[in-house]
Amino acid sequence: MDLDPEIIQQLLATFALEMDEQLQQVTDQLLQLEKGLPPEECALAYDTVFRAAHNVKGAARGIGAEAVGELAHQLETLFSQLKRGGGAPPPALVDVSLAVLDGMRRIYGGWSMGEPLPARLEKEYQALLQRLQAVEMPAAAATPPAPVAAPPVPAPAAAPEIIDPLPAGGEVLRVELARMRTVSALAEELEVTRAEMLDHLARVRQMERRLTHLAQVWQRVHPLFEMAAGSDDGELYGALREQDELVGSLRGLGTDIHKGLRGSTRRFHQLSDALQHNVRMLRLVRVSNLLRPLMRSVRDMARELGKDIDFEVSGDEVEIDRVVLDSIKDPLTHLLRNAIDHGIETPARRQAAGKAPRGKVQLKVSATGSRIQVRLEDDGAGIDADAVGRLAVQKGVLSADELRTLDRAQRMAIIFRPGFSSKEQVTNLSGRGVGLDVVKANIQALKGQVRVDSEPGRGSTFLLDLPLTLATDQGLVVRAAGADYLIPETAVEQVLELGRDAVRTVEASQVVLYQGRPVPLRDLGAILERGPALLTNPERLPVVVVSHGWRMAALLVDDVVRDREIVVKRLGWPLKAVRNVGGAALTGAGGIMMVLNPADLVASALGAATAALGTAAAAAPAPRAAPHVLVVDDSITTRMLERSILEKNGYRVTVATHGRQAWDLLQSNRFDLVVSDVQMPLMDGIELTGKIKQSDSFRHIPVIIVSSLGNEIDKRRGIEAGADAYVVKAQFETGALLEIVRRLV
Repeated sequence: MDLDPEIIQQLLATFALEMDEQLQQVTDQLLQLEKGLPPEECALAYDTVFRAAHNVKGAARGIGAEAVGELAHQLETLFSQLKRGGGAPPPALVDVSLAVLDGMRRIYGGWSMGEPLPARLEKEYQALLQRLQAVEMPAAAATPPAPVAAPPVPAPAAAPEIIDPLPAGGEVLRVELARMRTVSALAEELEVTRAEMLDHLARVRQMERRLTHLAQVWQRVHPLFEMAAGSDDGELYGALREQDELVGSLRGLGTDIHKGLRGSTRRFHQLSDALQHNVRMLRLVRVSNLLRPLMRSVRDMARELGKDIDFEVSGDEVEIDRVVLDSIKDPLTHLLRNAIDHGIETPARRQAAGKAPRGKVQLKVSATGSRIQVRLEDDGAGIDADAVGRLAVQKGVLSADELRTLDRAQRMAIIFRPGFSSKEQVTNLSGRGVGLDVVKANIQALKGQVRVDSEPGRGSTFLLDLPLTLATDQGLVVRAAGADYLIPETAVEQVLELGRDAVRTVEASQVVLYQGRPVPLRDLGAILERGPALLTNPERLPVVVVSHGWRMAALLVDDVVRDREIVVKRLGWPLKAVRNVGGAALTGAGGIMMVLNPADLVASALGAATAALGTAAAAAPAPRAAPHVLVVDDSITTRMLERSILEKNGYRVTVATHGRQAWDLLQSNRFDLVVSDVQMPLMDGIELTGKIKQSDSFRHIPVIIVSSLGNEIDKRRGIEAGADAYVVKAQFETGALLEIVRRLV
């Protein structure tokens, strides 16, 4: 694939992201189908899994990941047959499908572009194909997928950089977190601009006062004006009259400018605050991002333990700070494991106790004001508070005298104490030595609370109360020239400890290598005009790599003290104009610590180099007009692949996610070529091609059909619809797409 290596890495990472999303869709729908759905919902679920497998197949073949593409193709065929049969798939078939999904992730994770699969993964690939081909279909379904020879495979990647519209319901943007940080940083820069506007406002106000003073002075010379009016010196009278009008005009103008600028500054202040608020709100994500993978985890754990469990979730539309969501994943998973391993009984024991053989676990999420509540309930064996107390005394967690002072709720809370475990047997699910004390510590670290209520034989309920978003920010405390400063954690890339030999000189500037990239090294104390770093060990260099937007600098400090939570207080005028300072935070001792401004900090570190780059960029000639290509595909990976190929070769590219969107774009844009997939929602590529070729306005535009479907029937359908060329995605490696584009444009 003749693309820039950086673009290839982005492309492969994009596919990894898309594949994970599509495979999660398949997992969700399979689990719903396994439970049993009404006929109409069943058909929709099968359509979803079929399309997801189809999208993965096409995108995988487009980047050359043939093994992943072939497994997706086999699943696609399997799901097509299941749809014809209708009804719930057998559990064994769901097991095979889920195993294949896991295998696809592992295979892609070990694949390198242009290289054969490692022997271990090749063996797994062949085994998965055999399992798929050996699947016994339900009687109502068609025959299983025909055996297919397994082609050798060729790729995972890192660091996605994506911003593309998604086809599913509504206008949605998928944006890499680094870009969100850049937007947030730009919003913060508005604070600097606001300070400048306040400075200008103060100057205008000063000018208005001087003009008012001038008018007052002029009033004192008005008698001379009256004398001149009665004299024969018409020239003097004219000059004085003109001066009088000028003073009055300037005073009025100054007042108008001051009022206008004051109103604009007030409005700018409101918009800046609103922007800051909305950027913070963009950190919120749906709880469904956490709950969806848990559905699969619960199923796997239940089957491993031989238990039959109905897992229900509600409140997945609730939004929560991404940091909070990521932080509760492990505690919540631990509580679920406990509910399944320790709580829910085996079907035989449940029946013996007069319960339904299928256990029930419910996870409910709700929001109240600025807090969220997570409620995890099970109808299992429950927890005996008295037994907990006795076991705690036996383990030495507390004394018998202390136990006698505790009420039932307090005895129940003993399970959160370090060193307590109610089950001696260690299983793969229960873990080793990690108890509910860790769960409690993690929740408390988020300024949350956890409590438990349980009744023996009836089940248990765990309640988590958490903040919807973290009101405080994380910061890194560093020492520079003997004083402590705080750098916002959002600006900290990494903390390094380097030897002197790690410092290099490039064009008379000291740099260190970070992720293979030379980053300027500067002394933070010198930047802040406090003096050089005070190193306790000259051979040990504590360095903090900070970034703002796309710019980066490495700061030499005396020492890295610690991470801490902060509430940043903005400084009033005139302190807010002090360079490199973004605010202040109170220390635990009641003192004040300066919070550094990442934007100023990076700019100060880079110095004149930033301006030089800006001049060079501004002087660059404007690009020449290039042919405009419309790329239409519902797979984000394929869109990115085609766009990268075309843009690298000088074409302008606009993308659409389905035929209807492409048709709308054609109405308001001029395109020289359309490159379209076949199978898409709302309007497929064949229908789009037909509409283009039947339109007097657009029939002159060449259309290339690009699809993972390589059979003659589909090629004929595309050509009959009026397509000028047909390319199979697997041919991207051969440059067939570019060759045809050059011929048609």
